[in-house]
Amino acid sequence: HMPHVSNRKVSKLPMITHEGQTRYIANARKGTSVIYKYFDLQTTNKITLKARGKGIVNILIQGVSQGSIEFNSDTWCQRELTLRKGSLHNVLSFKILEGSLDLLDFQLYSNESQI
Repeated sequence: HMPHVSNRKVSKLPMITHEGQTRYIANARKGTSVIYKYFDLQTTNKITLKARGKGIVNILIQGVSQGSIEFNSDTWCQRELTLRKGSLHNVLSFKILEGSLDLLDFQLYSNESQI
């Protein structure tokens, strides 16, 4: 289980929270970065991100932008982005460029197979 800070939303603070058994990052606003270490991305060529809200998130590998995804939905929706080939030990980051989003999950793919 993902640890979480609260079971309710606090208006302007990014936080890990939940609705029932669904845990997610809430209130990720412009300037918020969510960083994951370390991934083997040598064969990864696609990422999907599930979020809700209105905003734009930039996806970075080792601090290098792979592109941005826009969301505009009050319900969870999934978007995808093609990635450039990474290396063995990579830092994967999501940076909110505009708006406010709740981030539910992401999946990495190698030649259309989920990793």
